[in-house]
Amino acid sequence: MSYQSSSSSSRADEVPAASLQRSDFAVSALIDSTLPLLPEKRRESRLKERQLRAKEREAKGESAPTSSTDGLAMLEDEHDHISTVMATIINRAEKWIEKPTTEREPDEAKRIDQLVDQLIQLVCHHASVEERQVYPHFSTKLRGTVDGVTADMIYERNLADDNMNKIIMDALRMMKMEKDGELLLATMKKLAMIEEEHMTQEERWFALLRHEMSAAELQAMSRSMTVSARFAPTYPHSVVGPSRTVPARLTHAVVGALDTVYDRLKGRKGLEDLPGGAKRVSECKEQPRRGEAKQME
Repeated sequence: MSYQSSSSSSRADEVPAASLQRSDFAVSALIDSTLPLLPEKRRESRLKERQLRAKEREAKGESAPTSSTDGLAMLEDEHDHISTVMATIINRAEKWIEKPTTEREPDEAKRIDQLVDQLIQLVCHHASVEERQVYPHFSTKLRGTVDGVTADMIYERNLADDNMNKIIMDALRMMKMEKDGELLLATMKKLAMIEEEHMTQEERWFALLRHEMSAAELQAMSRSMTVSARFAPTYPHSVVGPSRTVPARLTHAVVGALDTVYDRLKGRKGLEDLPGGAKRVSECKEQPRRGEAKQME
């Protein structure tokens, strides 16, 4: 099976009808190749894709997953939170730097540092869940090629993005707004550029993945994600933190537990203090613990 465009007339007769339908969908999902999309544009594209999937399932007599049972929808919502926090940091940092040195408020610099720390916590937590519960499906569900890219390369590309972001976030953790203002801002803009492109591309692949997974499969993935979210790292660990599925499943829960203990000793704010964090924490607490050892990866 291939997701390659059906617009190639020379090969159209060689591709089964089912593939043509999937191929047409792939083209519609990837029609805007400008990267990165603005968060507002991403939301519009995402809504259209979800409505399309719901109509397809309804036509087949299947029940469509809701936002609470579609793990991909939860990640897409977190993308919006990440975009909001990044934009807030950049905006406040720019305003702080524009002021004369004598008018720069130390309290505002500390608040920017806190926002950077919260962003790192959110992105690390988010990436860990994706690496353990979503990225493996790129290789198994997106068979063949997607717009000329093999499914395995989609998996590798996402790991590369995550690893680059972790290295940048490790650098950000060493910076302070009051003494490293311009460098922190430049580094923050670099992270935002990579992360926005990553999230835009990722959501296109989410759309294809949602097309290939049944409502039951999406719900099962959502449950696994909720358990993984309870045991996820909150620091980059760029040097020692593996991103590939198997080692990530073996180590992230342990590292996440240690991070949580360290955060409490340090007095670091928890996920509930982040945008959308209260909802995620509530979902984790509501998740049944029976069979948790089998689900926790």
